[in-house]
Formats: sequence, C-alpha cells, structure tokens
Amino acid sequence: YLSYVPGVEKESKLLQDENGNAMRFFFHNKAKLKTQLKEYSFDAIKEISIPYKKRDGSFETHTVIIAKKN
Repeated sequence: YLSYVPGVEKESKLLQDENGNAMRFFFHNKAKLKTQLKEYSFDAIKEISIPYKKRDGSFETHTVIIAKKN
C-alpha cells in the first residue's frame, strides 16, 4: 500500500498548520514509483485516485497504489 501525491520531487516542502504543527510533505513521480516497485519484485494490482479538497478550496489528487510482492 502506497499513498502519495503526484508531483515534482524537488517541490517537496515543510507544511505547518495553524497550531504550529509541522509535517514534511513529499511529492512523488508515479512512473518512478512504478519502476521502483518492479525493481523490488512488486506488481501494482490496483491504483486509486482520490480528489482531496485543500483548506483554500482547491483540489489535489492523492494516489493509492496497492501492490503485491512476486
């Protein structure tokens, strides 16, 4: 099970909520992740795209890949 937001890896950043809690947010490249799964003998058996509404009202897509080890 992998859950990520597709994007440019170098745009990963530190996010902070209104209470000052911080979280490192990483973007990932789908093609690169799938290549890495194959390199480690995993087959992606299901991929799900989930629209996620952000605080500012805009949407981003979160992706879930379910994989199985060969």
